[in-house]
Order: sequence, then structure tokens, then C-alpha cells
Amino acid sequence: MNSPFYYHCPAVSVVIPFHGHAPWLPHALNSVIAQTCQSWEALVVADNALDDVINWLEDLQQVDSRIRVLIPPSRIGGPSGPWYPRNYALDHAKGDYIAFLDSDDVWHPDKLACQLELAIKSKAPLVITAYYRFRSSDLLVLETRYPDSAIRASQLSCCNPIPLSSSFVSAAIVDRHRFRPLFHEDYDFWLQLYDANPELVARACTDVLTAYRLHPDSLSASKIRGIVAVFRIYTNYYSSFTICMLRTICWLVSQLLKYLFYYLQAIRVVPFVLPDEFALSDSLQKLSMSCEDCL
Repeated sequence: MNSPFYYHCPAVSVVIPFHGHAPWLPHALNSVIAQTCQSWEALVVADNALDDVINWLEDLQQVDSRIRVLIPPSRIGGPSGPWYPRNYALDHAKGDYIAFLDSDDVWHPDKLACQLELAIKSKAPLVITAYYRFRSSDLLVLETRYPDSAIRASQLSCCNPIPLSSSFVSAAIVDRHRFRPLFHEDYDFWLQLYDANPELVARACTDVLTAYRLHPDSLSASKIRGIVAVFRIYTNYYSSFTICMLRTICWLVSQLLKYLFYYLQAIRVVPFVLPDEFALSDSLQKLSMSCEDCL
């Protein structure tokens, strides 16, 4: 799907932070390069990355100028996490829209085109998609999740219904908002945007256009730590300790109910291999092969 009605270049700034050796980065980059919407820039932010990986990226940048390799200044002390490279990318983004992609996730080739079209036609400043959750070891899809067609501020009161790697947001509403050094920093980021734009309504593409990789090292795998983190997030928006506690309990209950819902769904569905559109296509295999030694 192309978007001939949109001429600004780049239309979309794709933010891809990574740390260390980033073994799945080529897969993520493949899925960006394969987009049918060609009006994008990929801001690949190397946060304490290995030199071999940076060299490989800089060579790739020479081949495709839409790929911009960013190396943020080293931090001395302070909390670590993907919030810092994401903010550095936002400071350098040139697109009218921002799309976030974690280095271990992947997109369907039509993702940006579908979201750009829906954003323009519906005048929605925030668009998300349905998504798969697949196992890294064998690429088996274990869950398919469909968001609500419209997401309003009230729906963020006790949960985060906006998956980061599926999001597509207007740079105008992002403005000067940035990720804070928190666990579940993406939830806090969306709360900031809705707090500043109370009438904001996110729209959803019904097609499955994002795939989240499940592996032991994924940050979202830590549940206990998340409870404390969510309480701390709520303290940024509510002055009452009681309200923060109640919101945190509500969040925990919603997480348990969501887990139960998707568990019951999963046991009724036979896992299947991630569709070819998300996997490494033959025409793009060289991208991963060229980085095989450094990753």
C-alpha cells in the first residue's frame, strides 16, 4: 500500500533504540526497509553498543541514506534504560509523525502506510495496530491481540492499552514531551500526552501489522518490579497516596484479568509460525548476513 497523497519527506521518523550487540536488530531494520510507505527515516540509536555493530550500521547508512545512526553522549551515573536513546532520537527527528520500534520487534510491510492513511483520513494524532506475540526461539505466534477501535484518556486510568512498537503518533502532540527514567516508561509517556491533550482519541488499524518478540531478556517480562513502577508513575499525576494505591491495585487487577483472558484464548488456539510478511524476506537476507559476524 502506497500513500501518494502525502508528499512531505520524511513523513515518519522511526525510533529504534538498541543496547549492546542487539541480536535481533537486523530483523527489525529489515521490516522498516520493506515498508511500502517509503517516506521514512530510521533513527537507530546506539546506546553503549559494540563497535562492530556501529560500524555495520554506518556502512548500511551509506547504502540507504534514510537510515541515520545516532550515538548519544555517554552518561555518567543515573538510571539506565531505553528512555535515554528514545529521547535522543526524538530530539533529532524530522518527520511529521513518530513511530517507535524496539530492536527485537518487527512490522508488517504495510504498517506505516496503513497508519499514515488512517491518521490523515480520520485526523487522529495517534494510531496503533493489532499485533502478534511470538516466541523468539521458533517464531511461533502464541497470541493475537486486537486493541479497541478508539482509545480515550479514561482507558489509561488503570492500564496501558497502547503497545509502543505498534504506535504511530503526530510529532505535533509529542512536542516537548519525553520519556522519563522509569520502568514502564512507555505507559508514563502516553499518560503525559493524554494529560496534555484530554480530548485525544487514538485510533486502531484492525489488521495485525506489528509482531512482539517474547524472550527471557525482554523488559516487559518483569511483573513484580512493574507494580512498584506503576505506583511511582501515578505519583506524577495524583497527589493523594490513597488514589495512587487504588490506581495501582486497579492496574494489577486489570493485568491479572488480561492475563487470564489471553491465557484462555491461547489454549484454544493452535500456535502458528509468524507469517512470511514479518519474517526475513529473500530480497533482504543480505542485510542480516552482512551483520552475522558482528552480532
